[in-house]
Amino acid sequence: MSIRRTEFEGVEGICLENDSISLVVCPSVGGKIVSFCLKDTGQELLWRNENLALRPYPEGTAYDPHFYGGIDELLPNDEKEVIDGIQYPDHGELWTTALDCVSGQDSILLSATLPASGLRYEKKMTLFGDAGTVVMDYRITNTSSKKSHFLLKMHAALLLHEGDRIICPAKRGEIGDADFTGRHESRFFPWPDYHGERLDIVGSAQEKRSEFFFLHDLERGEMRMESPAARTFFSYSFDTGVFPYAWYFASYGGWNGLYTGVLEPATAIPCSLGKSIKDGTCSTLAPGETLCTTVTINAGRLS
Repeated sequence: MSIRRTEFEGVEGICLENDSISLVVCPSVGGKIVSFCLKDTGQELLWRNENLALRPYPEGTAYDPHFYGGIDELLPNDEKEVIDGIQYPDHGELWTTALDCVSGQDSILLSATLPASGLRYEKKMTLFGDAGTVVMDYRITNTSSKKSHFLLKMHAALLLHEGDRIICPAKRGEIGDADFTGRHESRFFPWPDYHGERLDIVGSAQEKRSEFFFLHDLERGEMRMESPAARTFFSYSFDTGVFPYAWYFASYGGWNGLYTGVLEPATAIPCSLGKSIKDGTCSTLAPGETLCTTVTINAGRLS
């Protein structure tokens, strides 16, 4: 494994690579992973918006008009709203926060204290041997003097091909936004069948449709995208005690004409943290309390 400094579209980054994978992390843009390549074929797995340049944004910037792609993380919220008397920005604080980065012999440590929520974010990233595996060890600490309600969510925007398949051992799905998706027949459905349609199969860009749903009752912590066309896979593995939900957002040529799917293991539902507080589905930390958890990315070629 090697760790070296690099630049990506003029932004300082850190390249981590072994014999199987190469990825670039940019600490100044919330620790976004901007590239994730398979070394043997040179295949890029992450989608990036060709209409946008990579750059830092000030706190409070609206996320959707600046949706660059790659892998973000959302903390402490998704939807812009006032929580615990604090104005939380769109898609959280983390994506606009410049992170400190310390490089070790076989890992990097990204960290920052988020100014509004007072949550201390620490993530250690390690490549596992020569496999296509990235181990991410998290420590989220409430440094404030009052109870913190929060969401922590992965956000991997992937390159898609028609016929790709979302694999997640969930029992039940929930439409996240009926108006956005046009799916008004029912809110809940047995995953992956929605009134005779397979929502686990990726559509073509010509379909001009969008998808957004939450997956419940996970038998194990896995969310995976397999591409028979590209012969690749990308997956998250996680603790369902911490991440009991998996979100999926996609535009198959629909929303803004984009073609990407976003895998989103999450600690809470729905988009409104305020509603999740009322529903009892959000995460909490007492003053001084720390959440420790590990999320693993596995990627490679299908056999």
